[in-house]
Amino acid sequence: MPDNLTPQQMESLHSALLAAYNKNSLARLLRFKFGKSLDHIAPANAALNDIIFTVIETAEAEGWLAELIRQSHENIPGNPQLKAFVESLSLNSENAEPTQQHDGMQSLTTVVNISRSDLLRQMVDHMSLPDIQTMSFDLGIDYEQFTGGKNIKIMEIIQFFERRNRFDELVRYLQANYPHVFK
Repeated sequence: MPDNLTPQQMESLHSALLAAYNKNSLARLLRFKFGKSLDHIAPANAALNDIIFTVIETAEAEGWLAELIRQSHENIPGNPQLKAFVESLSLNSENAEPTQQHDGMQSLTTVVNISRSDLLRQMVDHMSLPDIQTMSFDLGIDYEQFTGGKNIKIMEIIQFFERRNRFDELVRYLQANYPHVFK
């Protein structure tokens, strides 16, 4: 993955991050993956558009732009704009040296093709409430916002991810962390 982007790629990255993140999720990404505070990078009262621009500028200046792209995509792999942006970089770097071609993007797991109702049944059968709490924490969602018992919570979580076009992210997470769900 390139450390320097063309102006058009920078604009595409900006649009993709704007589509994928809000202030809170961007702050979590920066804190958990980079040990950086969003408040130290951009003013708290700035518009999200300006915050993302400043984060990109800072990442480029400090040499962690490629890692920002990689971590952003791994954090929300189901976002269509972010996915398209990363794929466009991969296509542009096919002629790069072999060490540059293997940057973690290729190591993403192929998503199991599963319907929402099958996923619901499998999660209900194979996951406990503590598993669901851990999954919610790992995926950066508030477990407490989901009401009801185990079945209802799981249904609401699946719907939460579907509404945000992040269903594939949920499936990838489960494949990596709870593979028994798919047996």
